[in-house]
Amino acid sequence: MFIPRKILEEKLREMLAEDVGQGDITTALIVPEESTAEAEVIVKEAGVAAGVEEAKILLESLGLRVEASVADGEKIKTKQVLMKIFGETRIILSVERTLLNILSRMSGIATTTRKLTQQLQKAGFKTKVACTRKAAPGLL
Repeated sequence: MFIPRKILEEKLREMLAEDVGQGDITTALIVPEESTAEAEVIVKEAGVAAGVEEAKILLESLGLRVEASVADGEKIKTKQVLMKIFGETRIILSVERTLLNILSRMSGIATTTRKLTQQLQKAGFKTKVACTRKAAPGLL
């Protein structure tokens, strides 16, 4: 399904705003304004990557530079670096939870779907797994 980048960007930023709420006060108090950093998103469990494009769009919309190591749909291994993020430390820390929620949820769904599809194929069924419209708030 195609969604124009600007619309997706807006939705992702709404999710971030909901998550950050009144602001990231801890980061504001501890991290100097001019501080820059490099961060890595590292895989905890093997599976299928999903949400990489959405993550890149969100991060880039905040002025961060992103180097993704995998694309959506690719197999990922435990302890594999999914992406590297470069830019303002405060922004990286403030977006971290939203970013990980997006990647974890979407990758979890993709991994489970792949497992179910493989089980159906192995059993000899010609069943197709289709998307439903059930969604969590903010992830429509």
